[in-house]
Amino acid sequence: MTSVYPIKSVGDVLTLEYGKPLPEADRTPDGHVPAYGANGVLCWSRKAFRNKPSIIVGRKGSAGEVNLTEGPFWPTDVTYFVEHDERATDLKYLFHTLKFLGLQKLAKGVKPGINRNDVYALQVPIPPLPEQKRIVAILGEAFEGIATATANAEKNLANAREIFDSYLNMTFTHMANSWPKMDIVDICAKITDGEHLRPKMSEAGVPFLSAKNVLDDDIEFDEKLFVSEGDAKKFRKRCDPERGDILIVSRGATVGRTSIVKTDRVFCLLGSVILLKISPRHSSRYIAYALKSPMIRSRLVYASEAAAQQAIYLRDIKPLQIPCPKPSVQQQVVSTLDTLLAETKRLENIYQKRITALNGLRSSVLQKAFAGELTAQPEKALREAAA
Repeated sequence: MTSVYPIKSVGDVLTLEYGKPLPEADRTPDGHVPAYGANGVLCWSRKAFRNKPSIIVGRKGSAGEVNLTEGPFWPTDVTYFVEHDERATDLKYLFHTLKFLGLQKLAKGVKPGINRNDVYALQVPIPPLPEQKRIVAILGEAFEGIATATANAEKNLANAREIFDSYLNMTFTHMANSWPKMDIVDICAKITDGEHLRPKMSEAGVPFLSAKNVLDDDIEFDEKLFVSEGDAKKFRKRCDPERGDILIVSRGATVGRTSIVKTDRVFCLLGSVILLKISPRHSSRYIAYALKSPMIRSRLVYASEAAAQQAIYLRDIKPLQIPCPKPSVQQQVVSTLDTLLAETKRLENIYQKRITALNGLRSSVLQKAFAGELTAQPEKALREAAA
């Protein structure tokens, strides 16, 4: 790291001490002392291992995570805690330094862990103590501004999504009250799901997709899992996804996620995905929006939660009724929702880029601070770092 400040090894300015297991009997939700695991507060206690502020570094599991504790604490056995000479180094300066170093990259092993000697070998700039405190003050105000801007961007991002969800909900609750309802079995030419037994994979052939490949409004090919042409032909006799078909994730973390096939590429599905082949008399996109609406989705999610495992079965799909106006009205609904969705995605893209830029600005501020280039007053730190 290039800096106008003296460069020292981490091991010259701090030590990483081992944490200690906290007995179950000493864990209590009404305690005032935080007990730290590798990635933050694990539980609470009335007993403290140390009574002064320190830095907690994840040793195993979430290895390399860094947390600042400003009072009594207990570091569990999957952590290190920092000891340092307060006459030579400021604790918050060391905290920012360790965060900037990205200790996670030092993690090794199946259950990731970091060796403190690897941390000690890293090089860091260590200015005189008064300069450390000045830098900490600048970083504090700069990061407060970044946090505020990030929170605003995240709120705007959530609001953009909420506007679309709200209109979608209104469409299929208030507006749909006057529309005739049809059984999903009468709307679909076919209702089925993918292959229940995982087939033999091949290095090339026909793509074989699972729940993870089903996105909110599309599918993605990871180009890793394939089945032979012969197996694909056999599987597709029962489940033959084509452009315009609707896919519903039937189990796992994204259970209930609904998408439309937008490709002519031939592929096969695992049994974690349900396929609906919509009759030509109805709009696939309209039915997909209906299935995404809170009114109908809640019925599927309820069916999923009622099961022993998070799963939607074909028997949960078949009793559904969908509000079905005449085709011209379906197309009007789709056109309106498509336009609103496109605008929502445009706004989401803007706010997500802003959040990403703010995260990058945080790193830029730290880089300039440790290089000795952040000389402005705190309120100018953001502009200076962005320059």
